[in-house]
Amino acid sequence: MDDDEFLTPEQLEEILNTKYVSEYYIYFDKDTGNIVAISNEKLNYENFVQVEFEEIERFFNKDNFINFKINFDQDGSVKFLNRNQSELNFKSNIVETIRLNENDNILTVEWSKAGWKFIMNNRFLQHPRAKSLNAKLFFYITRDNNINLLIRQIEIQLRNLIGNEELLIPFETENEKNIESISMFTLPFFESYGMRINND
Repeated sequence: MDDDEFLTPEQLEEILNTKYVSEYYIYFDKDTGNIVAISNEKLNYENFVQVEFEEIERFFNKDNFINFKINFDQDGSVKFLNRNQSELNFKSNIVETIRLNENDNILTVEWSKAGWKFIMNNRFLQHPRAKSLNAKLFFYITRDNNINLLIRQIEIQLRNLIGNEELLIPFETENEKNIESISMFTLPFFESYGMRINND
């Protein structure tokens, strides 16, 4: 064989150092929960959730994702259930829009020039769910009322929200600075949500 049919030590090292994709998208039917596709690329499906490869590795080895439905635990984590499992109670309203209002909400998100400020009402501390300190809260900033056009995802651990009266998350994109052109969605965790704008 010719020498050029073999990898050089440099080429081999480059392959070994390659960073493989670790995040994947699960696309699903919002009414049934049926998984319709899994990909490491953005596809033209309305409903999806982003996960680490380890969470869906089983579908590349032994299980066929077509036989599964997707659901979310109360802390927002992804759960897979066999489509034959009768206990699945899939919610079609898995995401909630955080809208402008002046109500006394459990969680208020304040948009300001400094970034997103998350303010939790102290009465939540009496709720049994307040003990779930490791719960992860997910917030999705999208184009105005279009959850398909994701601008940014914010992940907050409940313990960090409880441990601070206010939690400020700075902007990462220029789009976030124009509140009139964006919306915020979340996986429901608290009983009520609201947004307010602080232009000061």
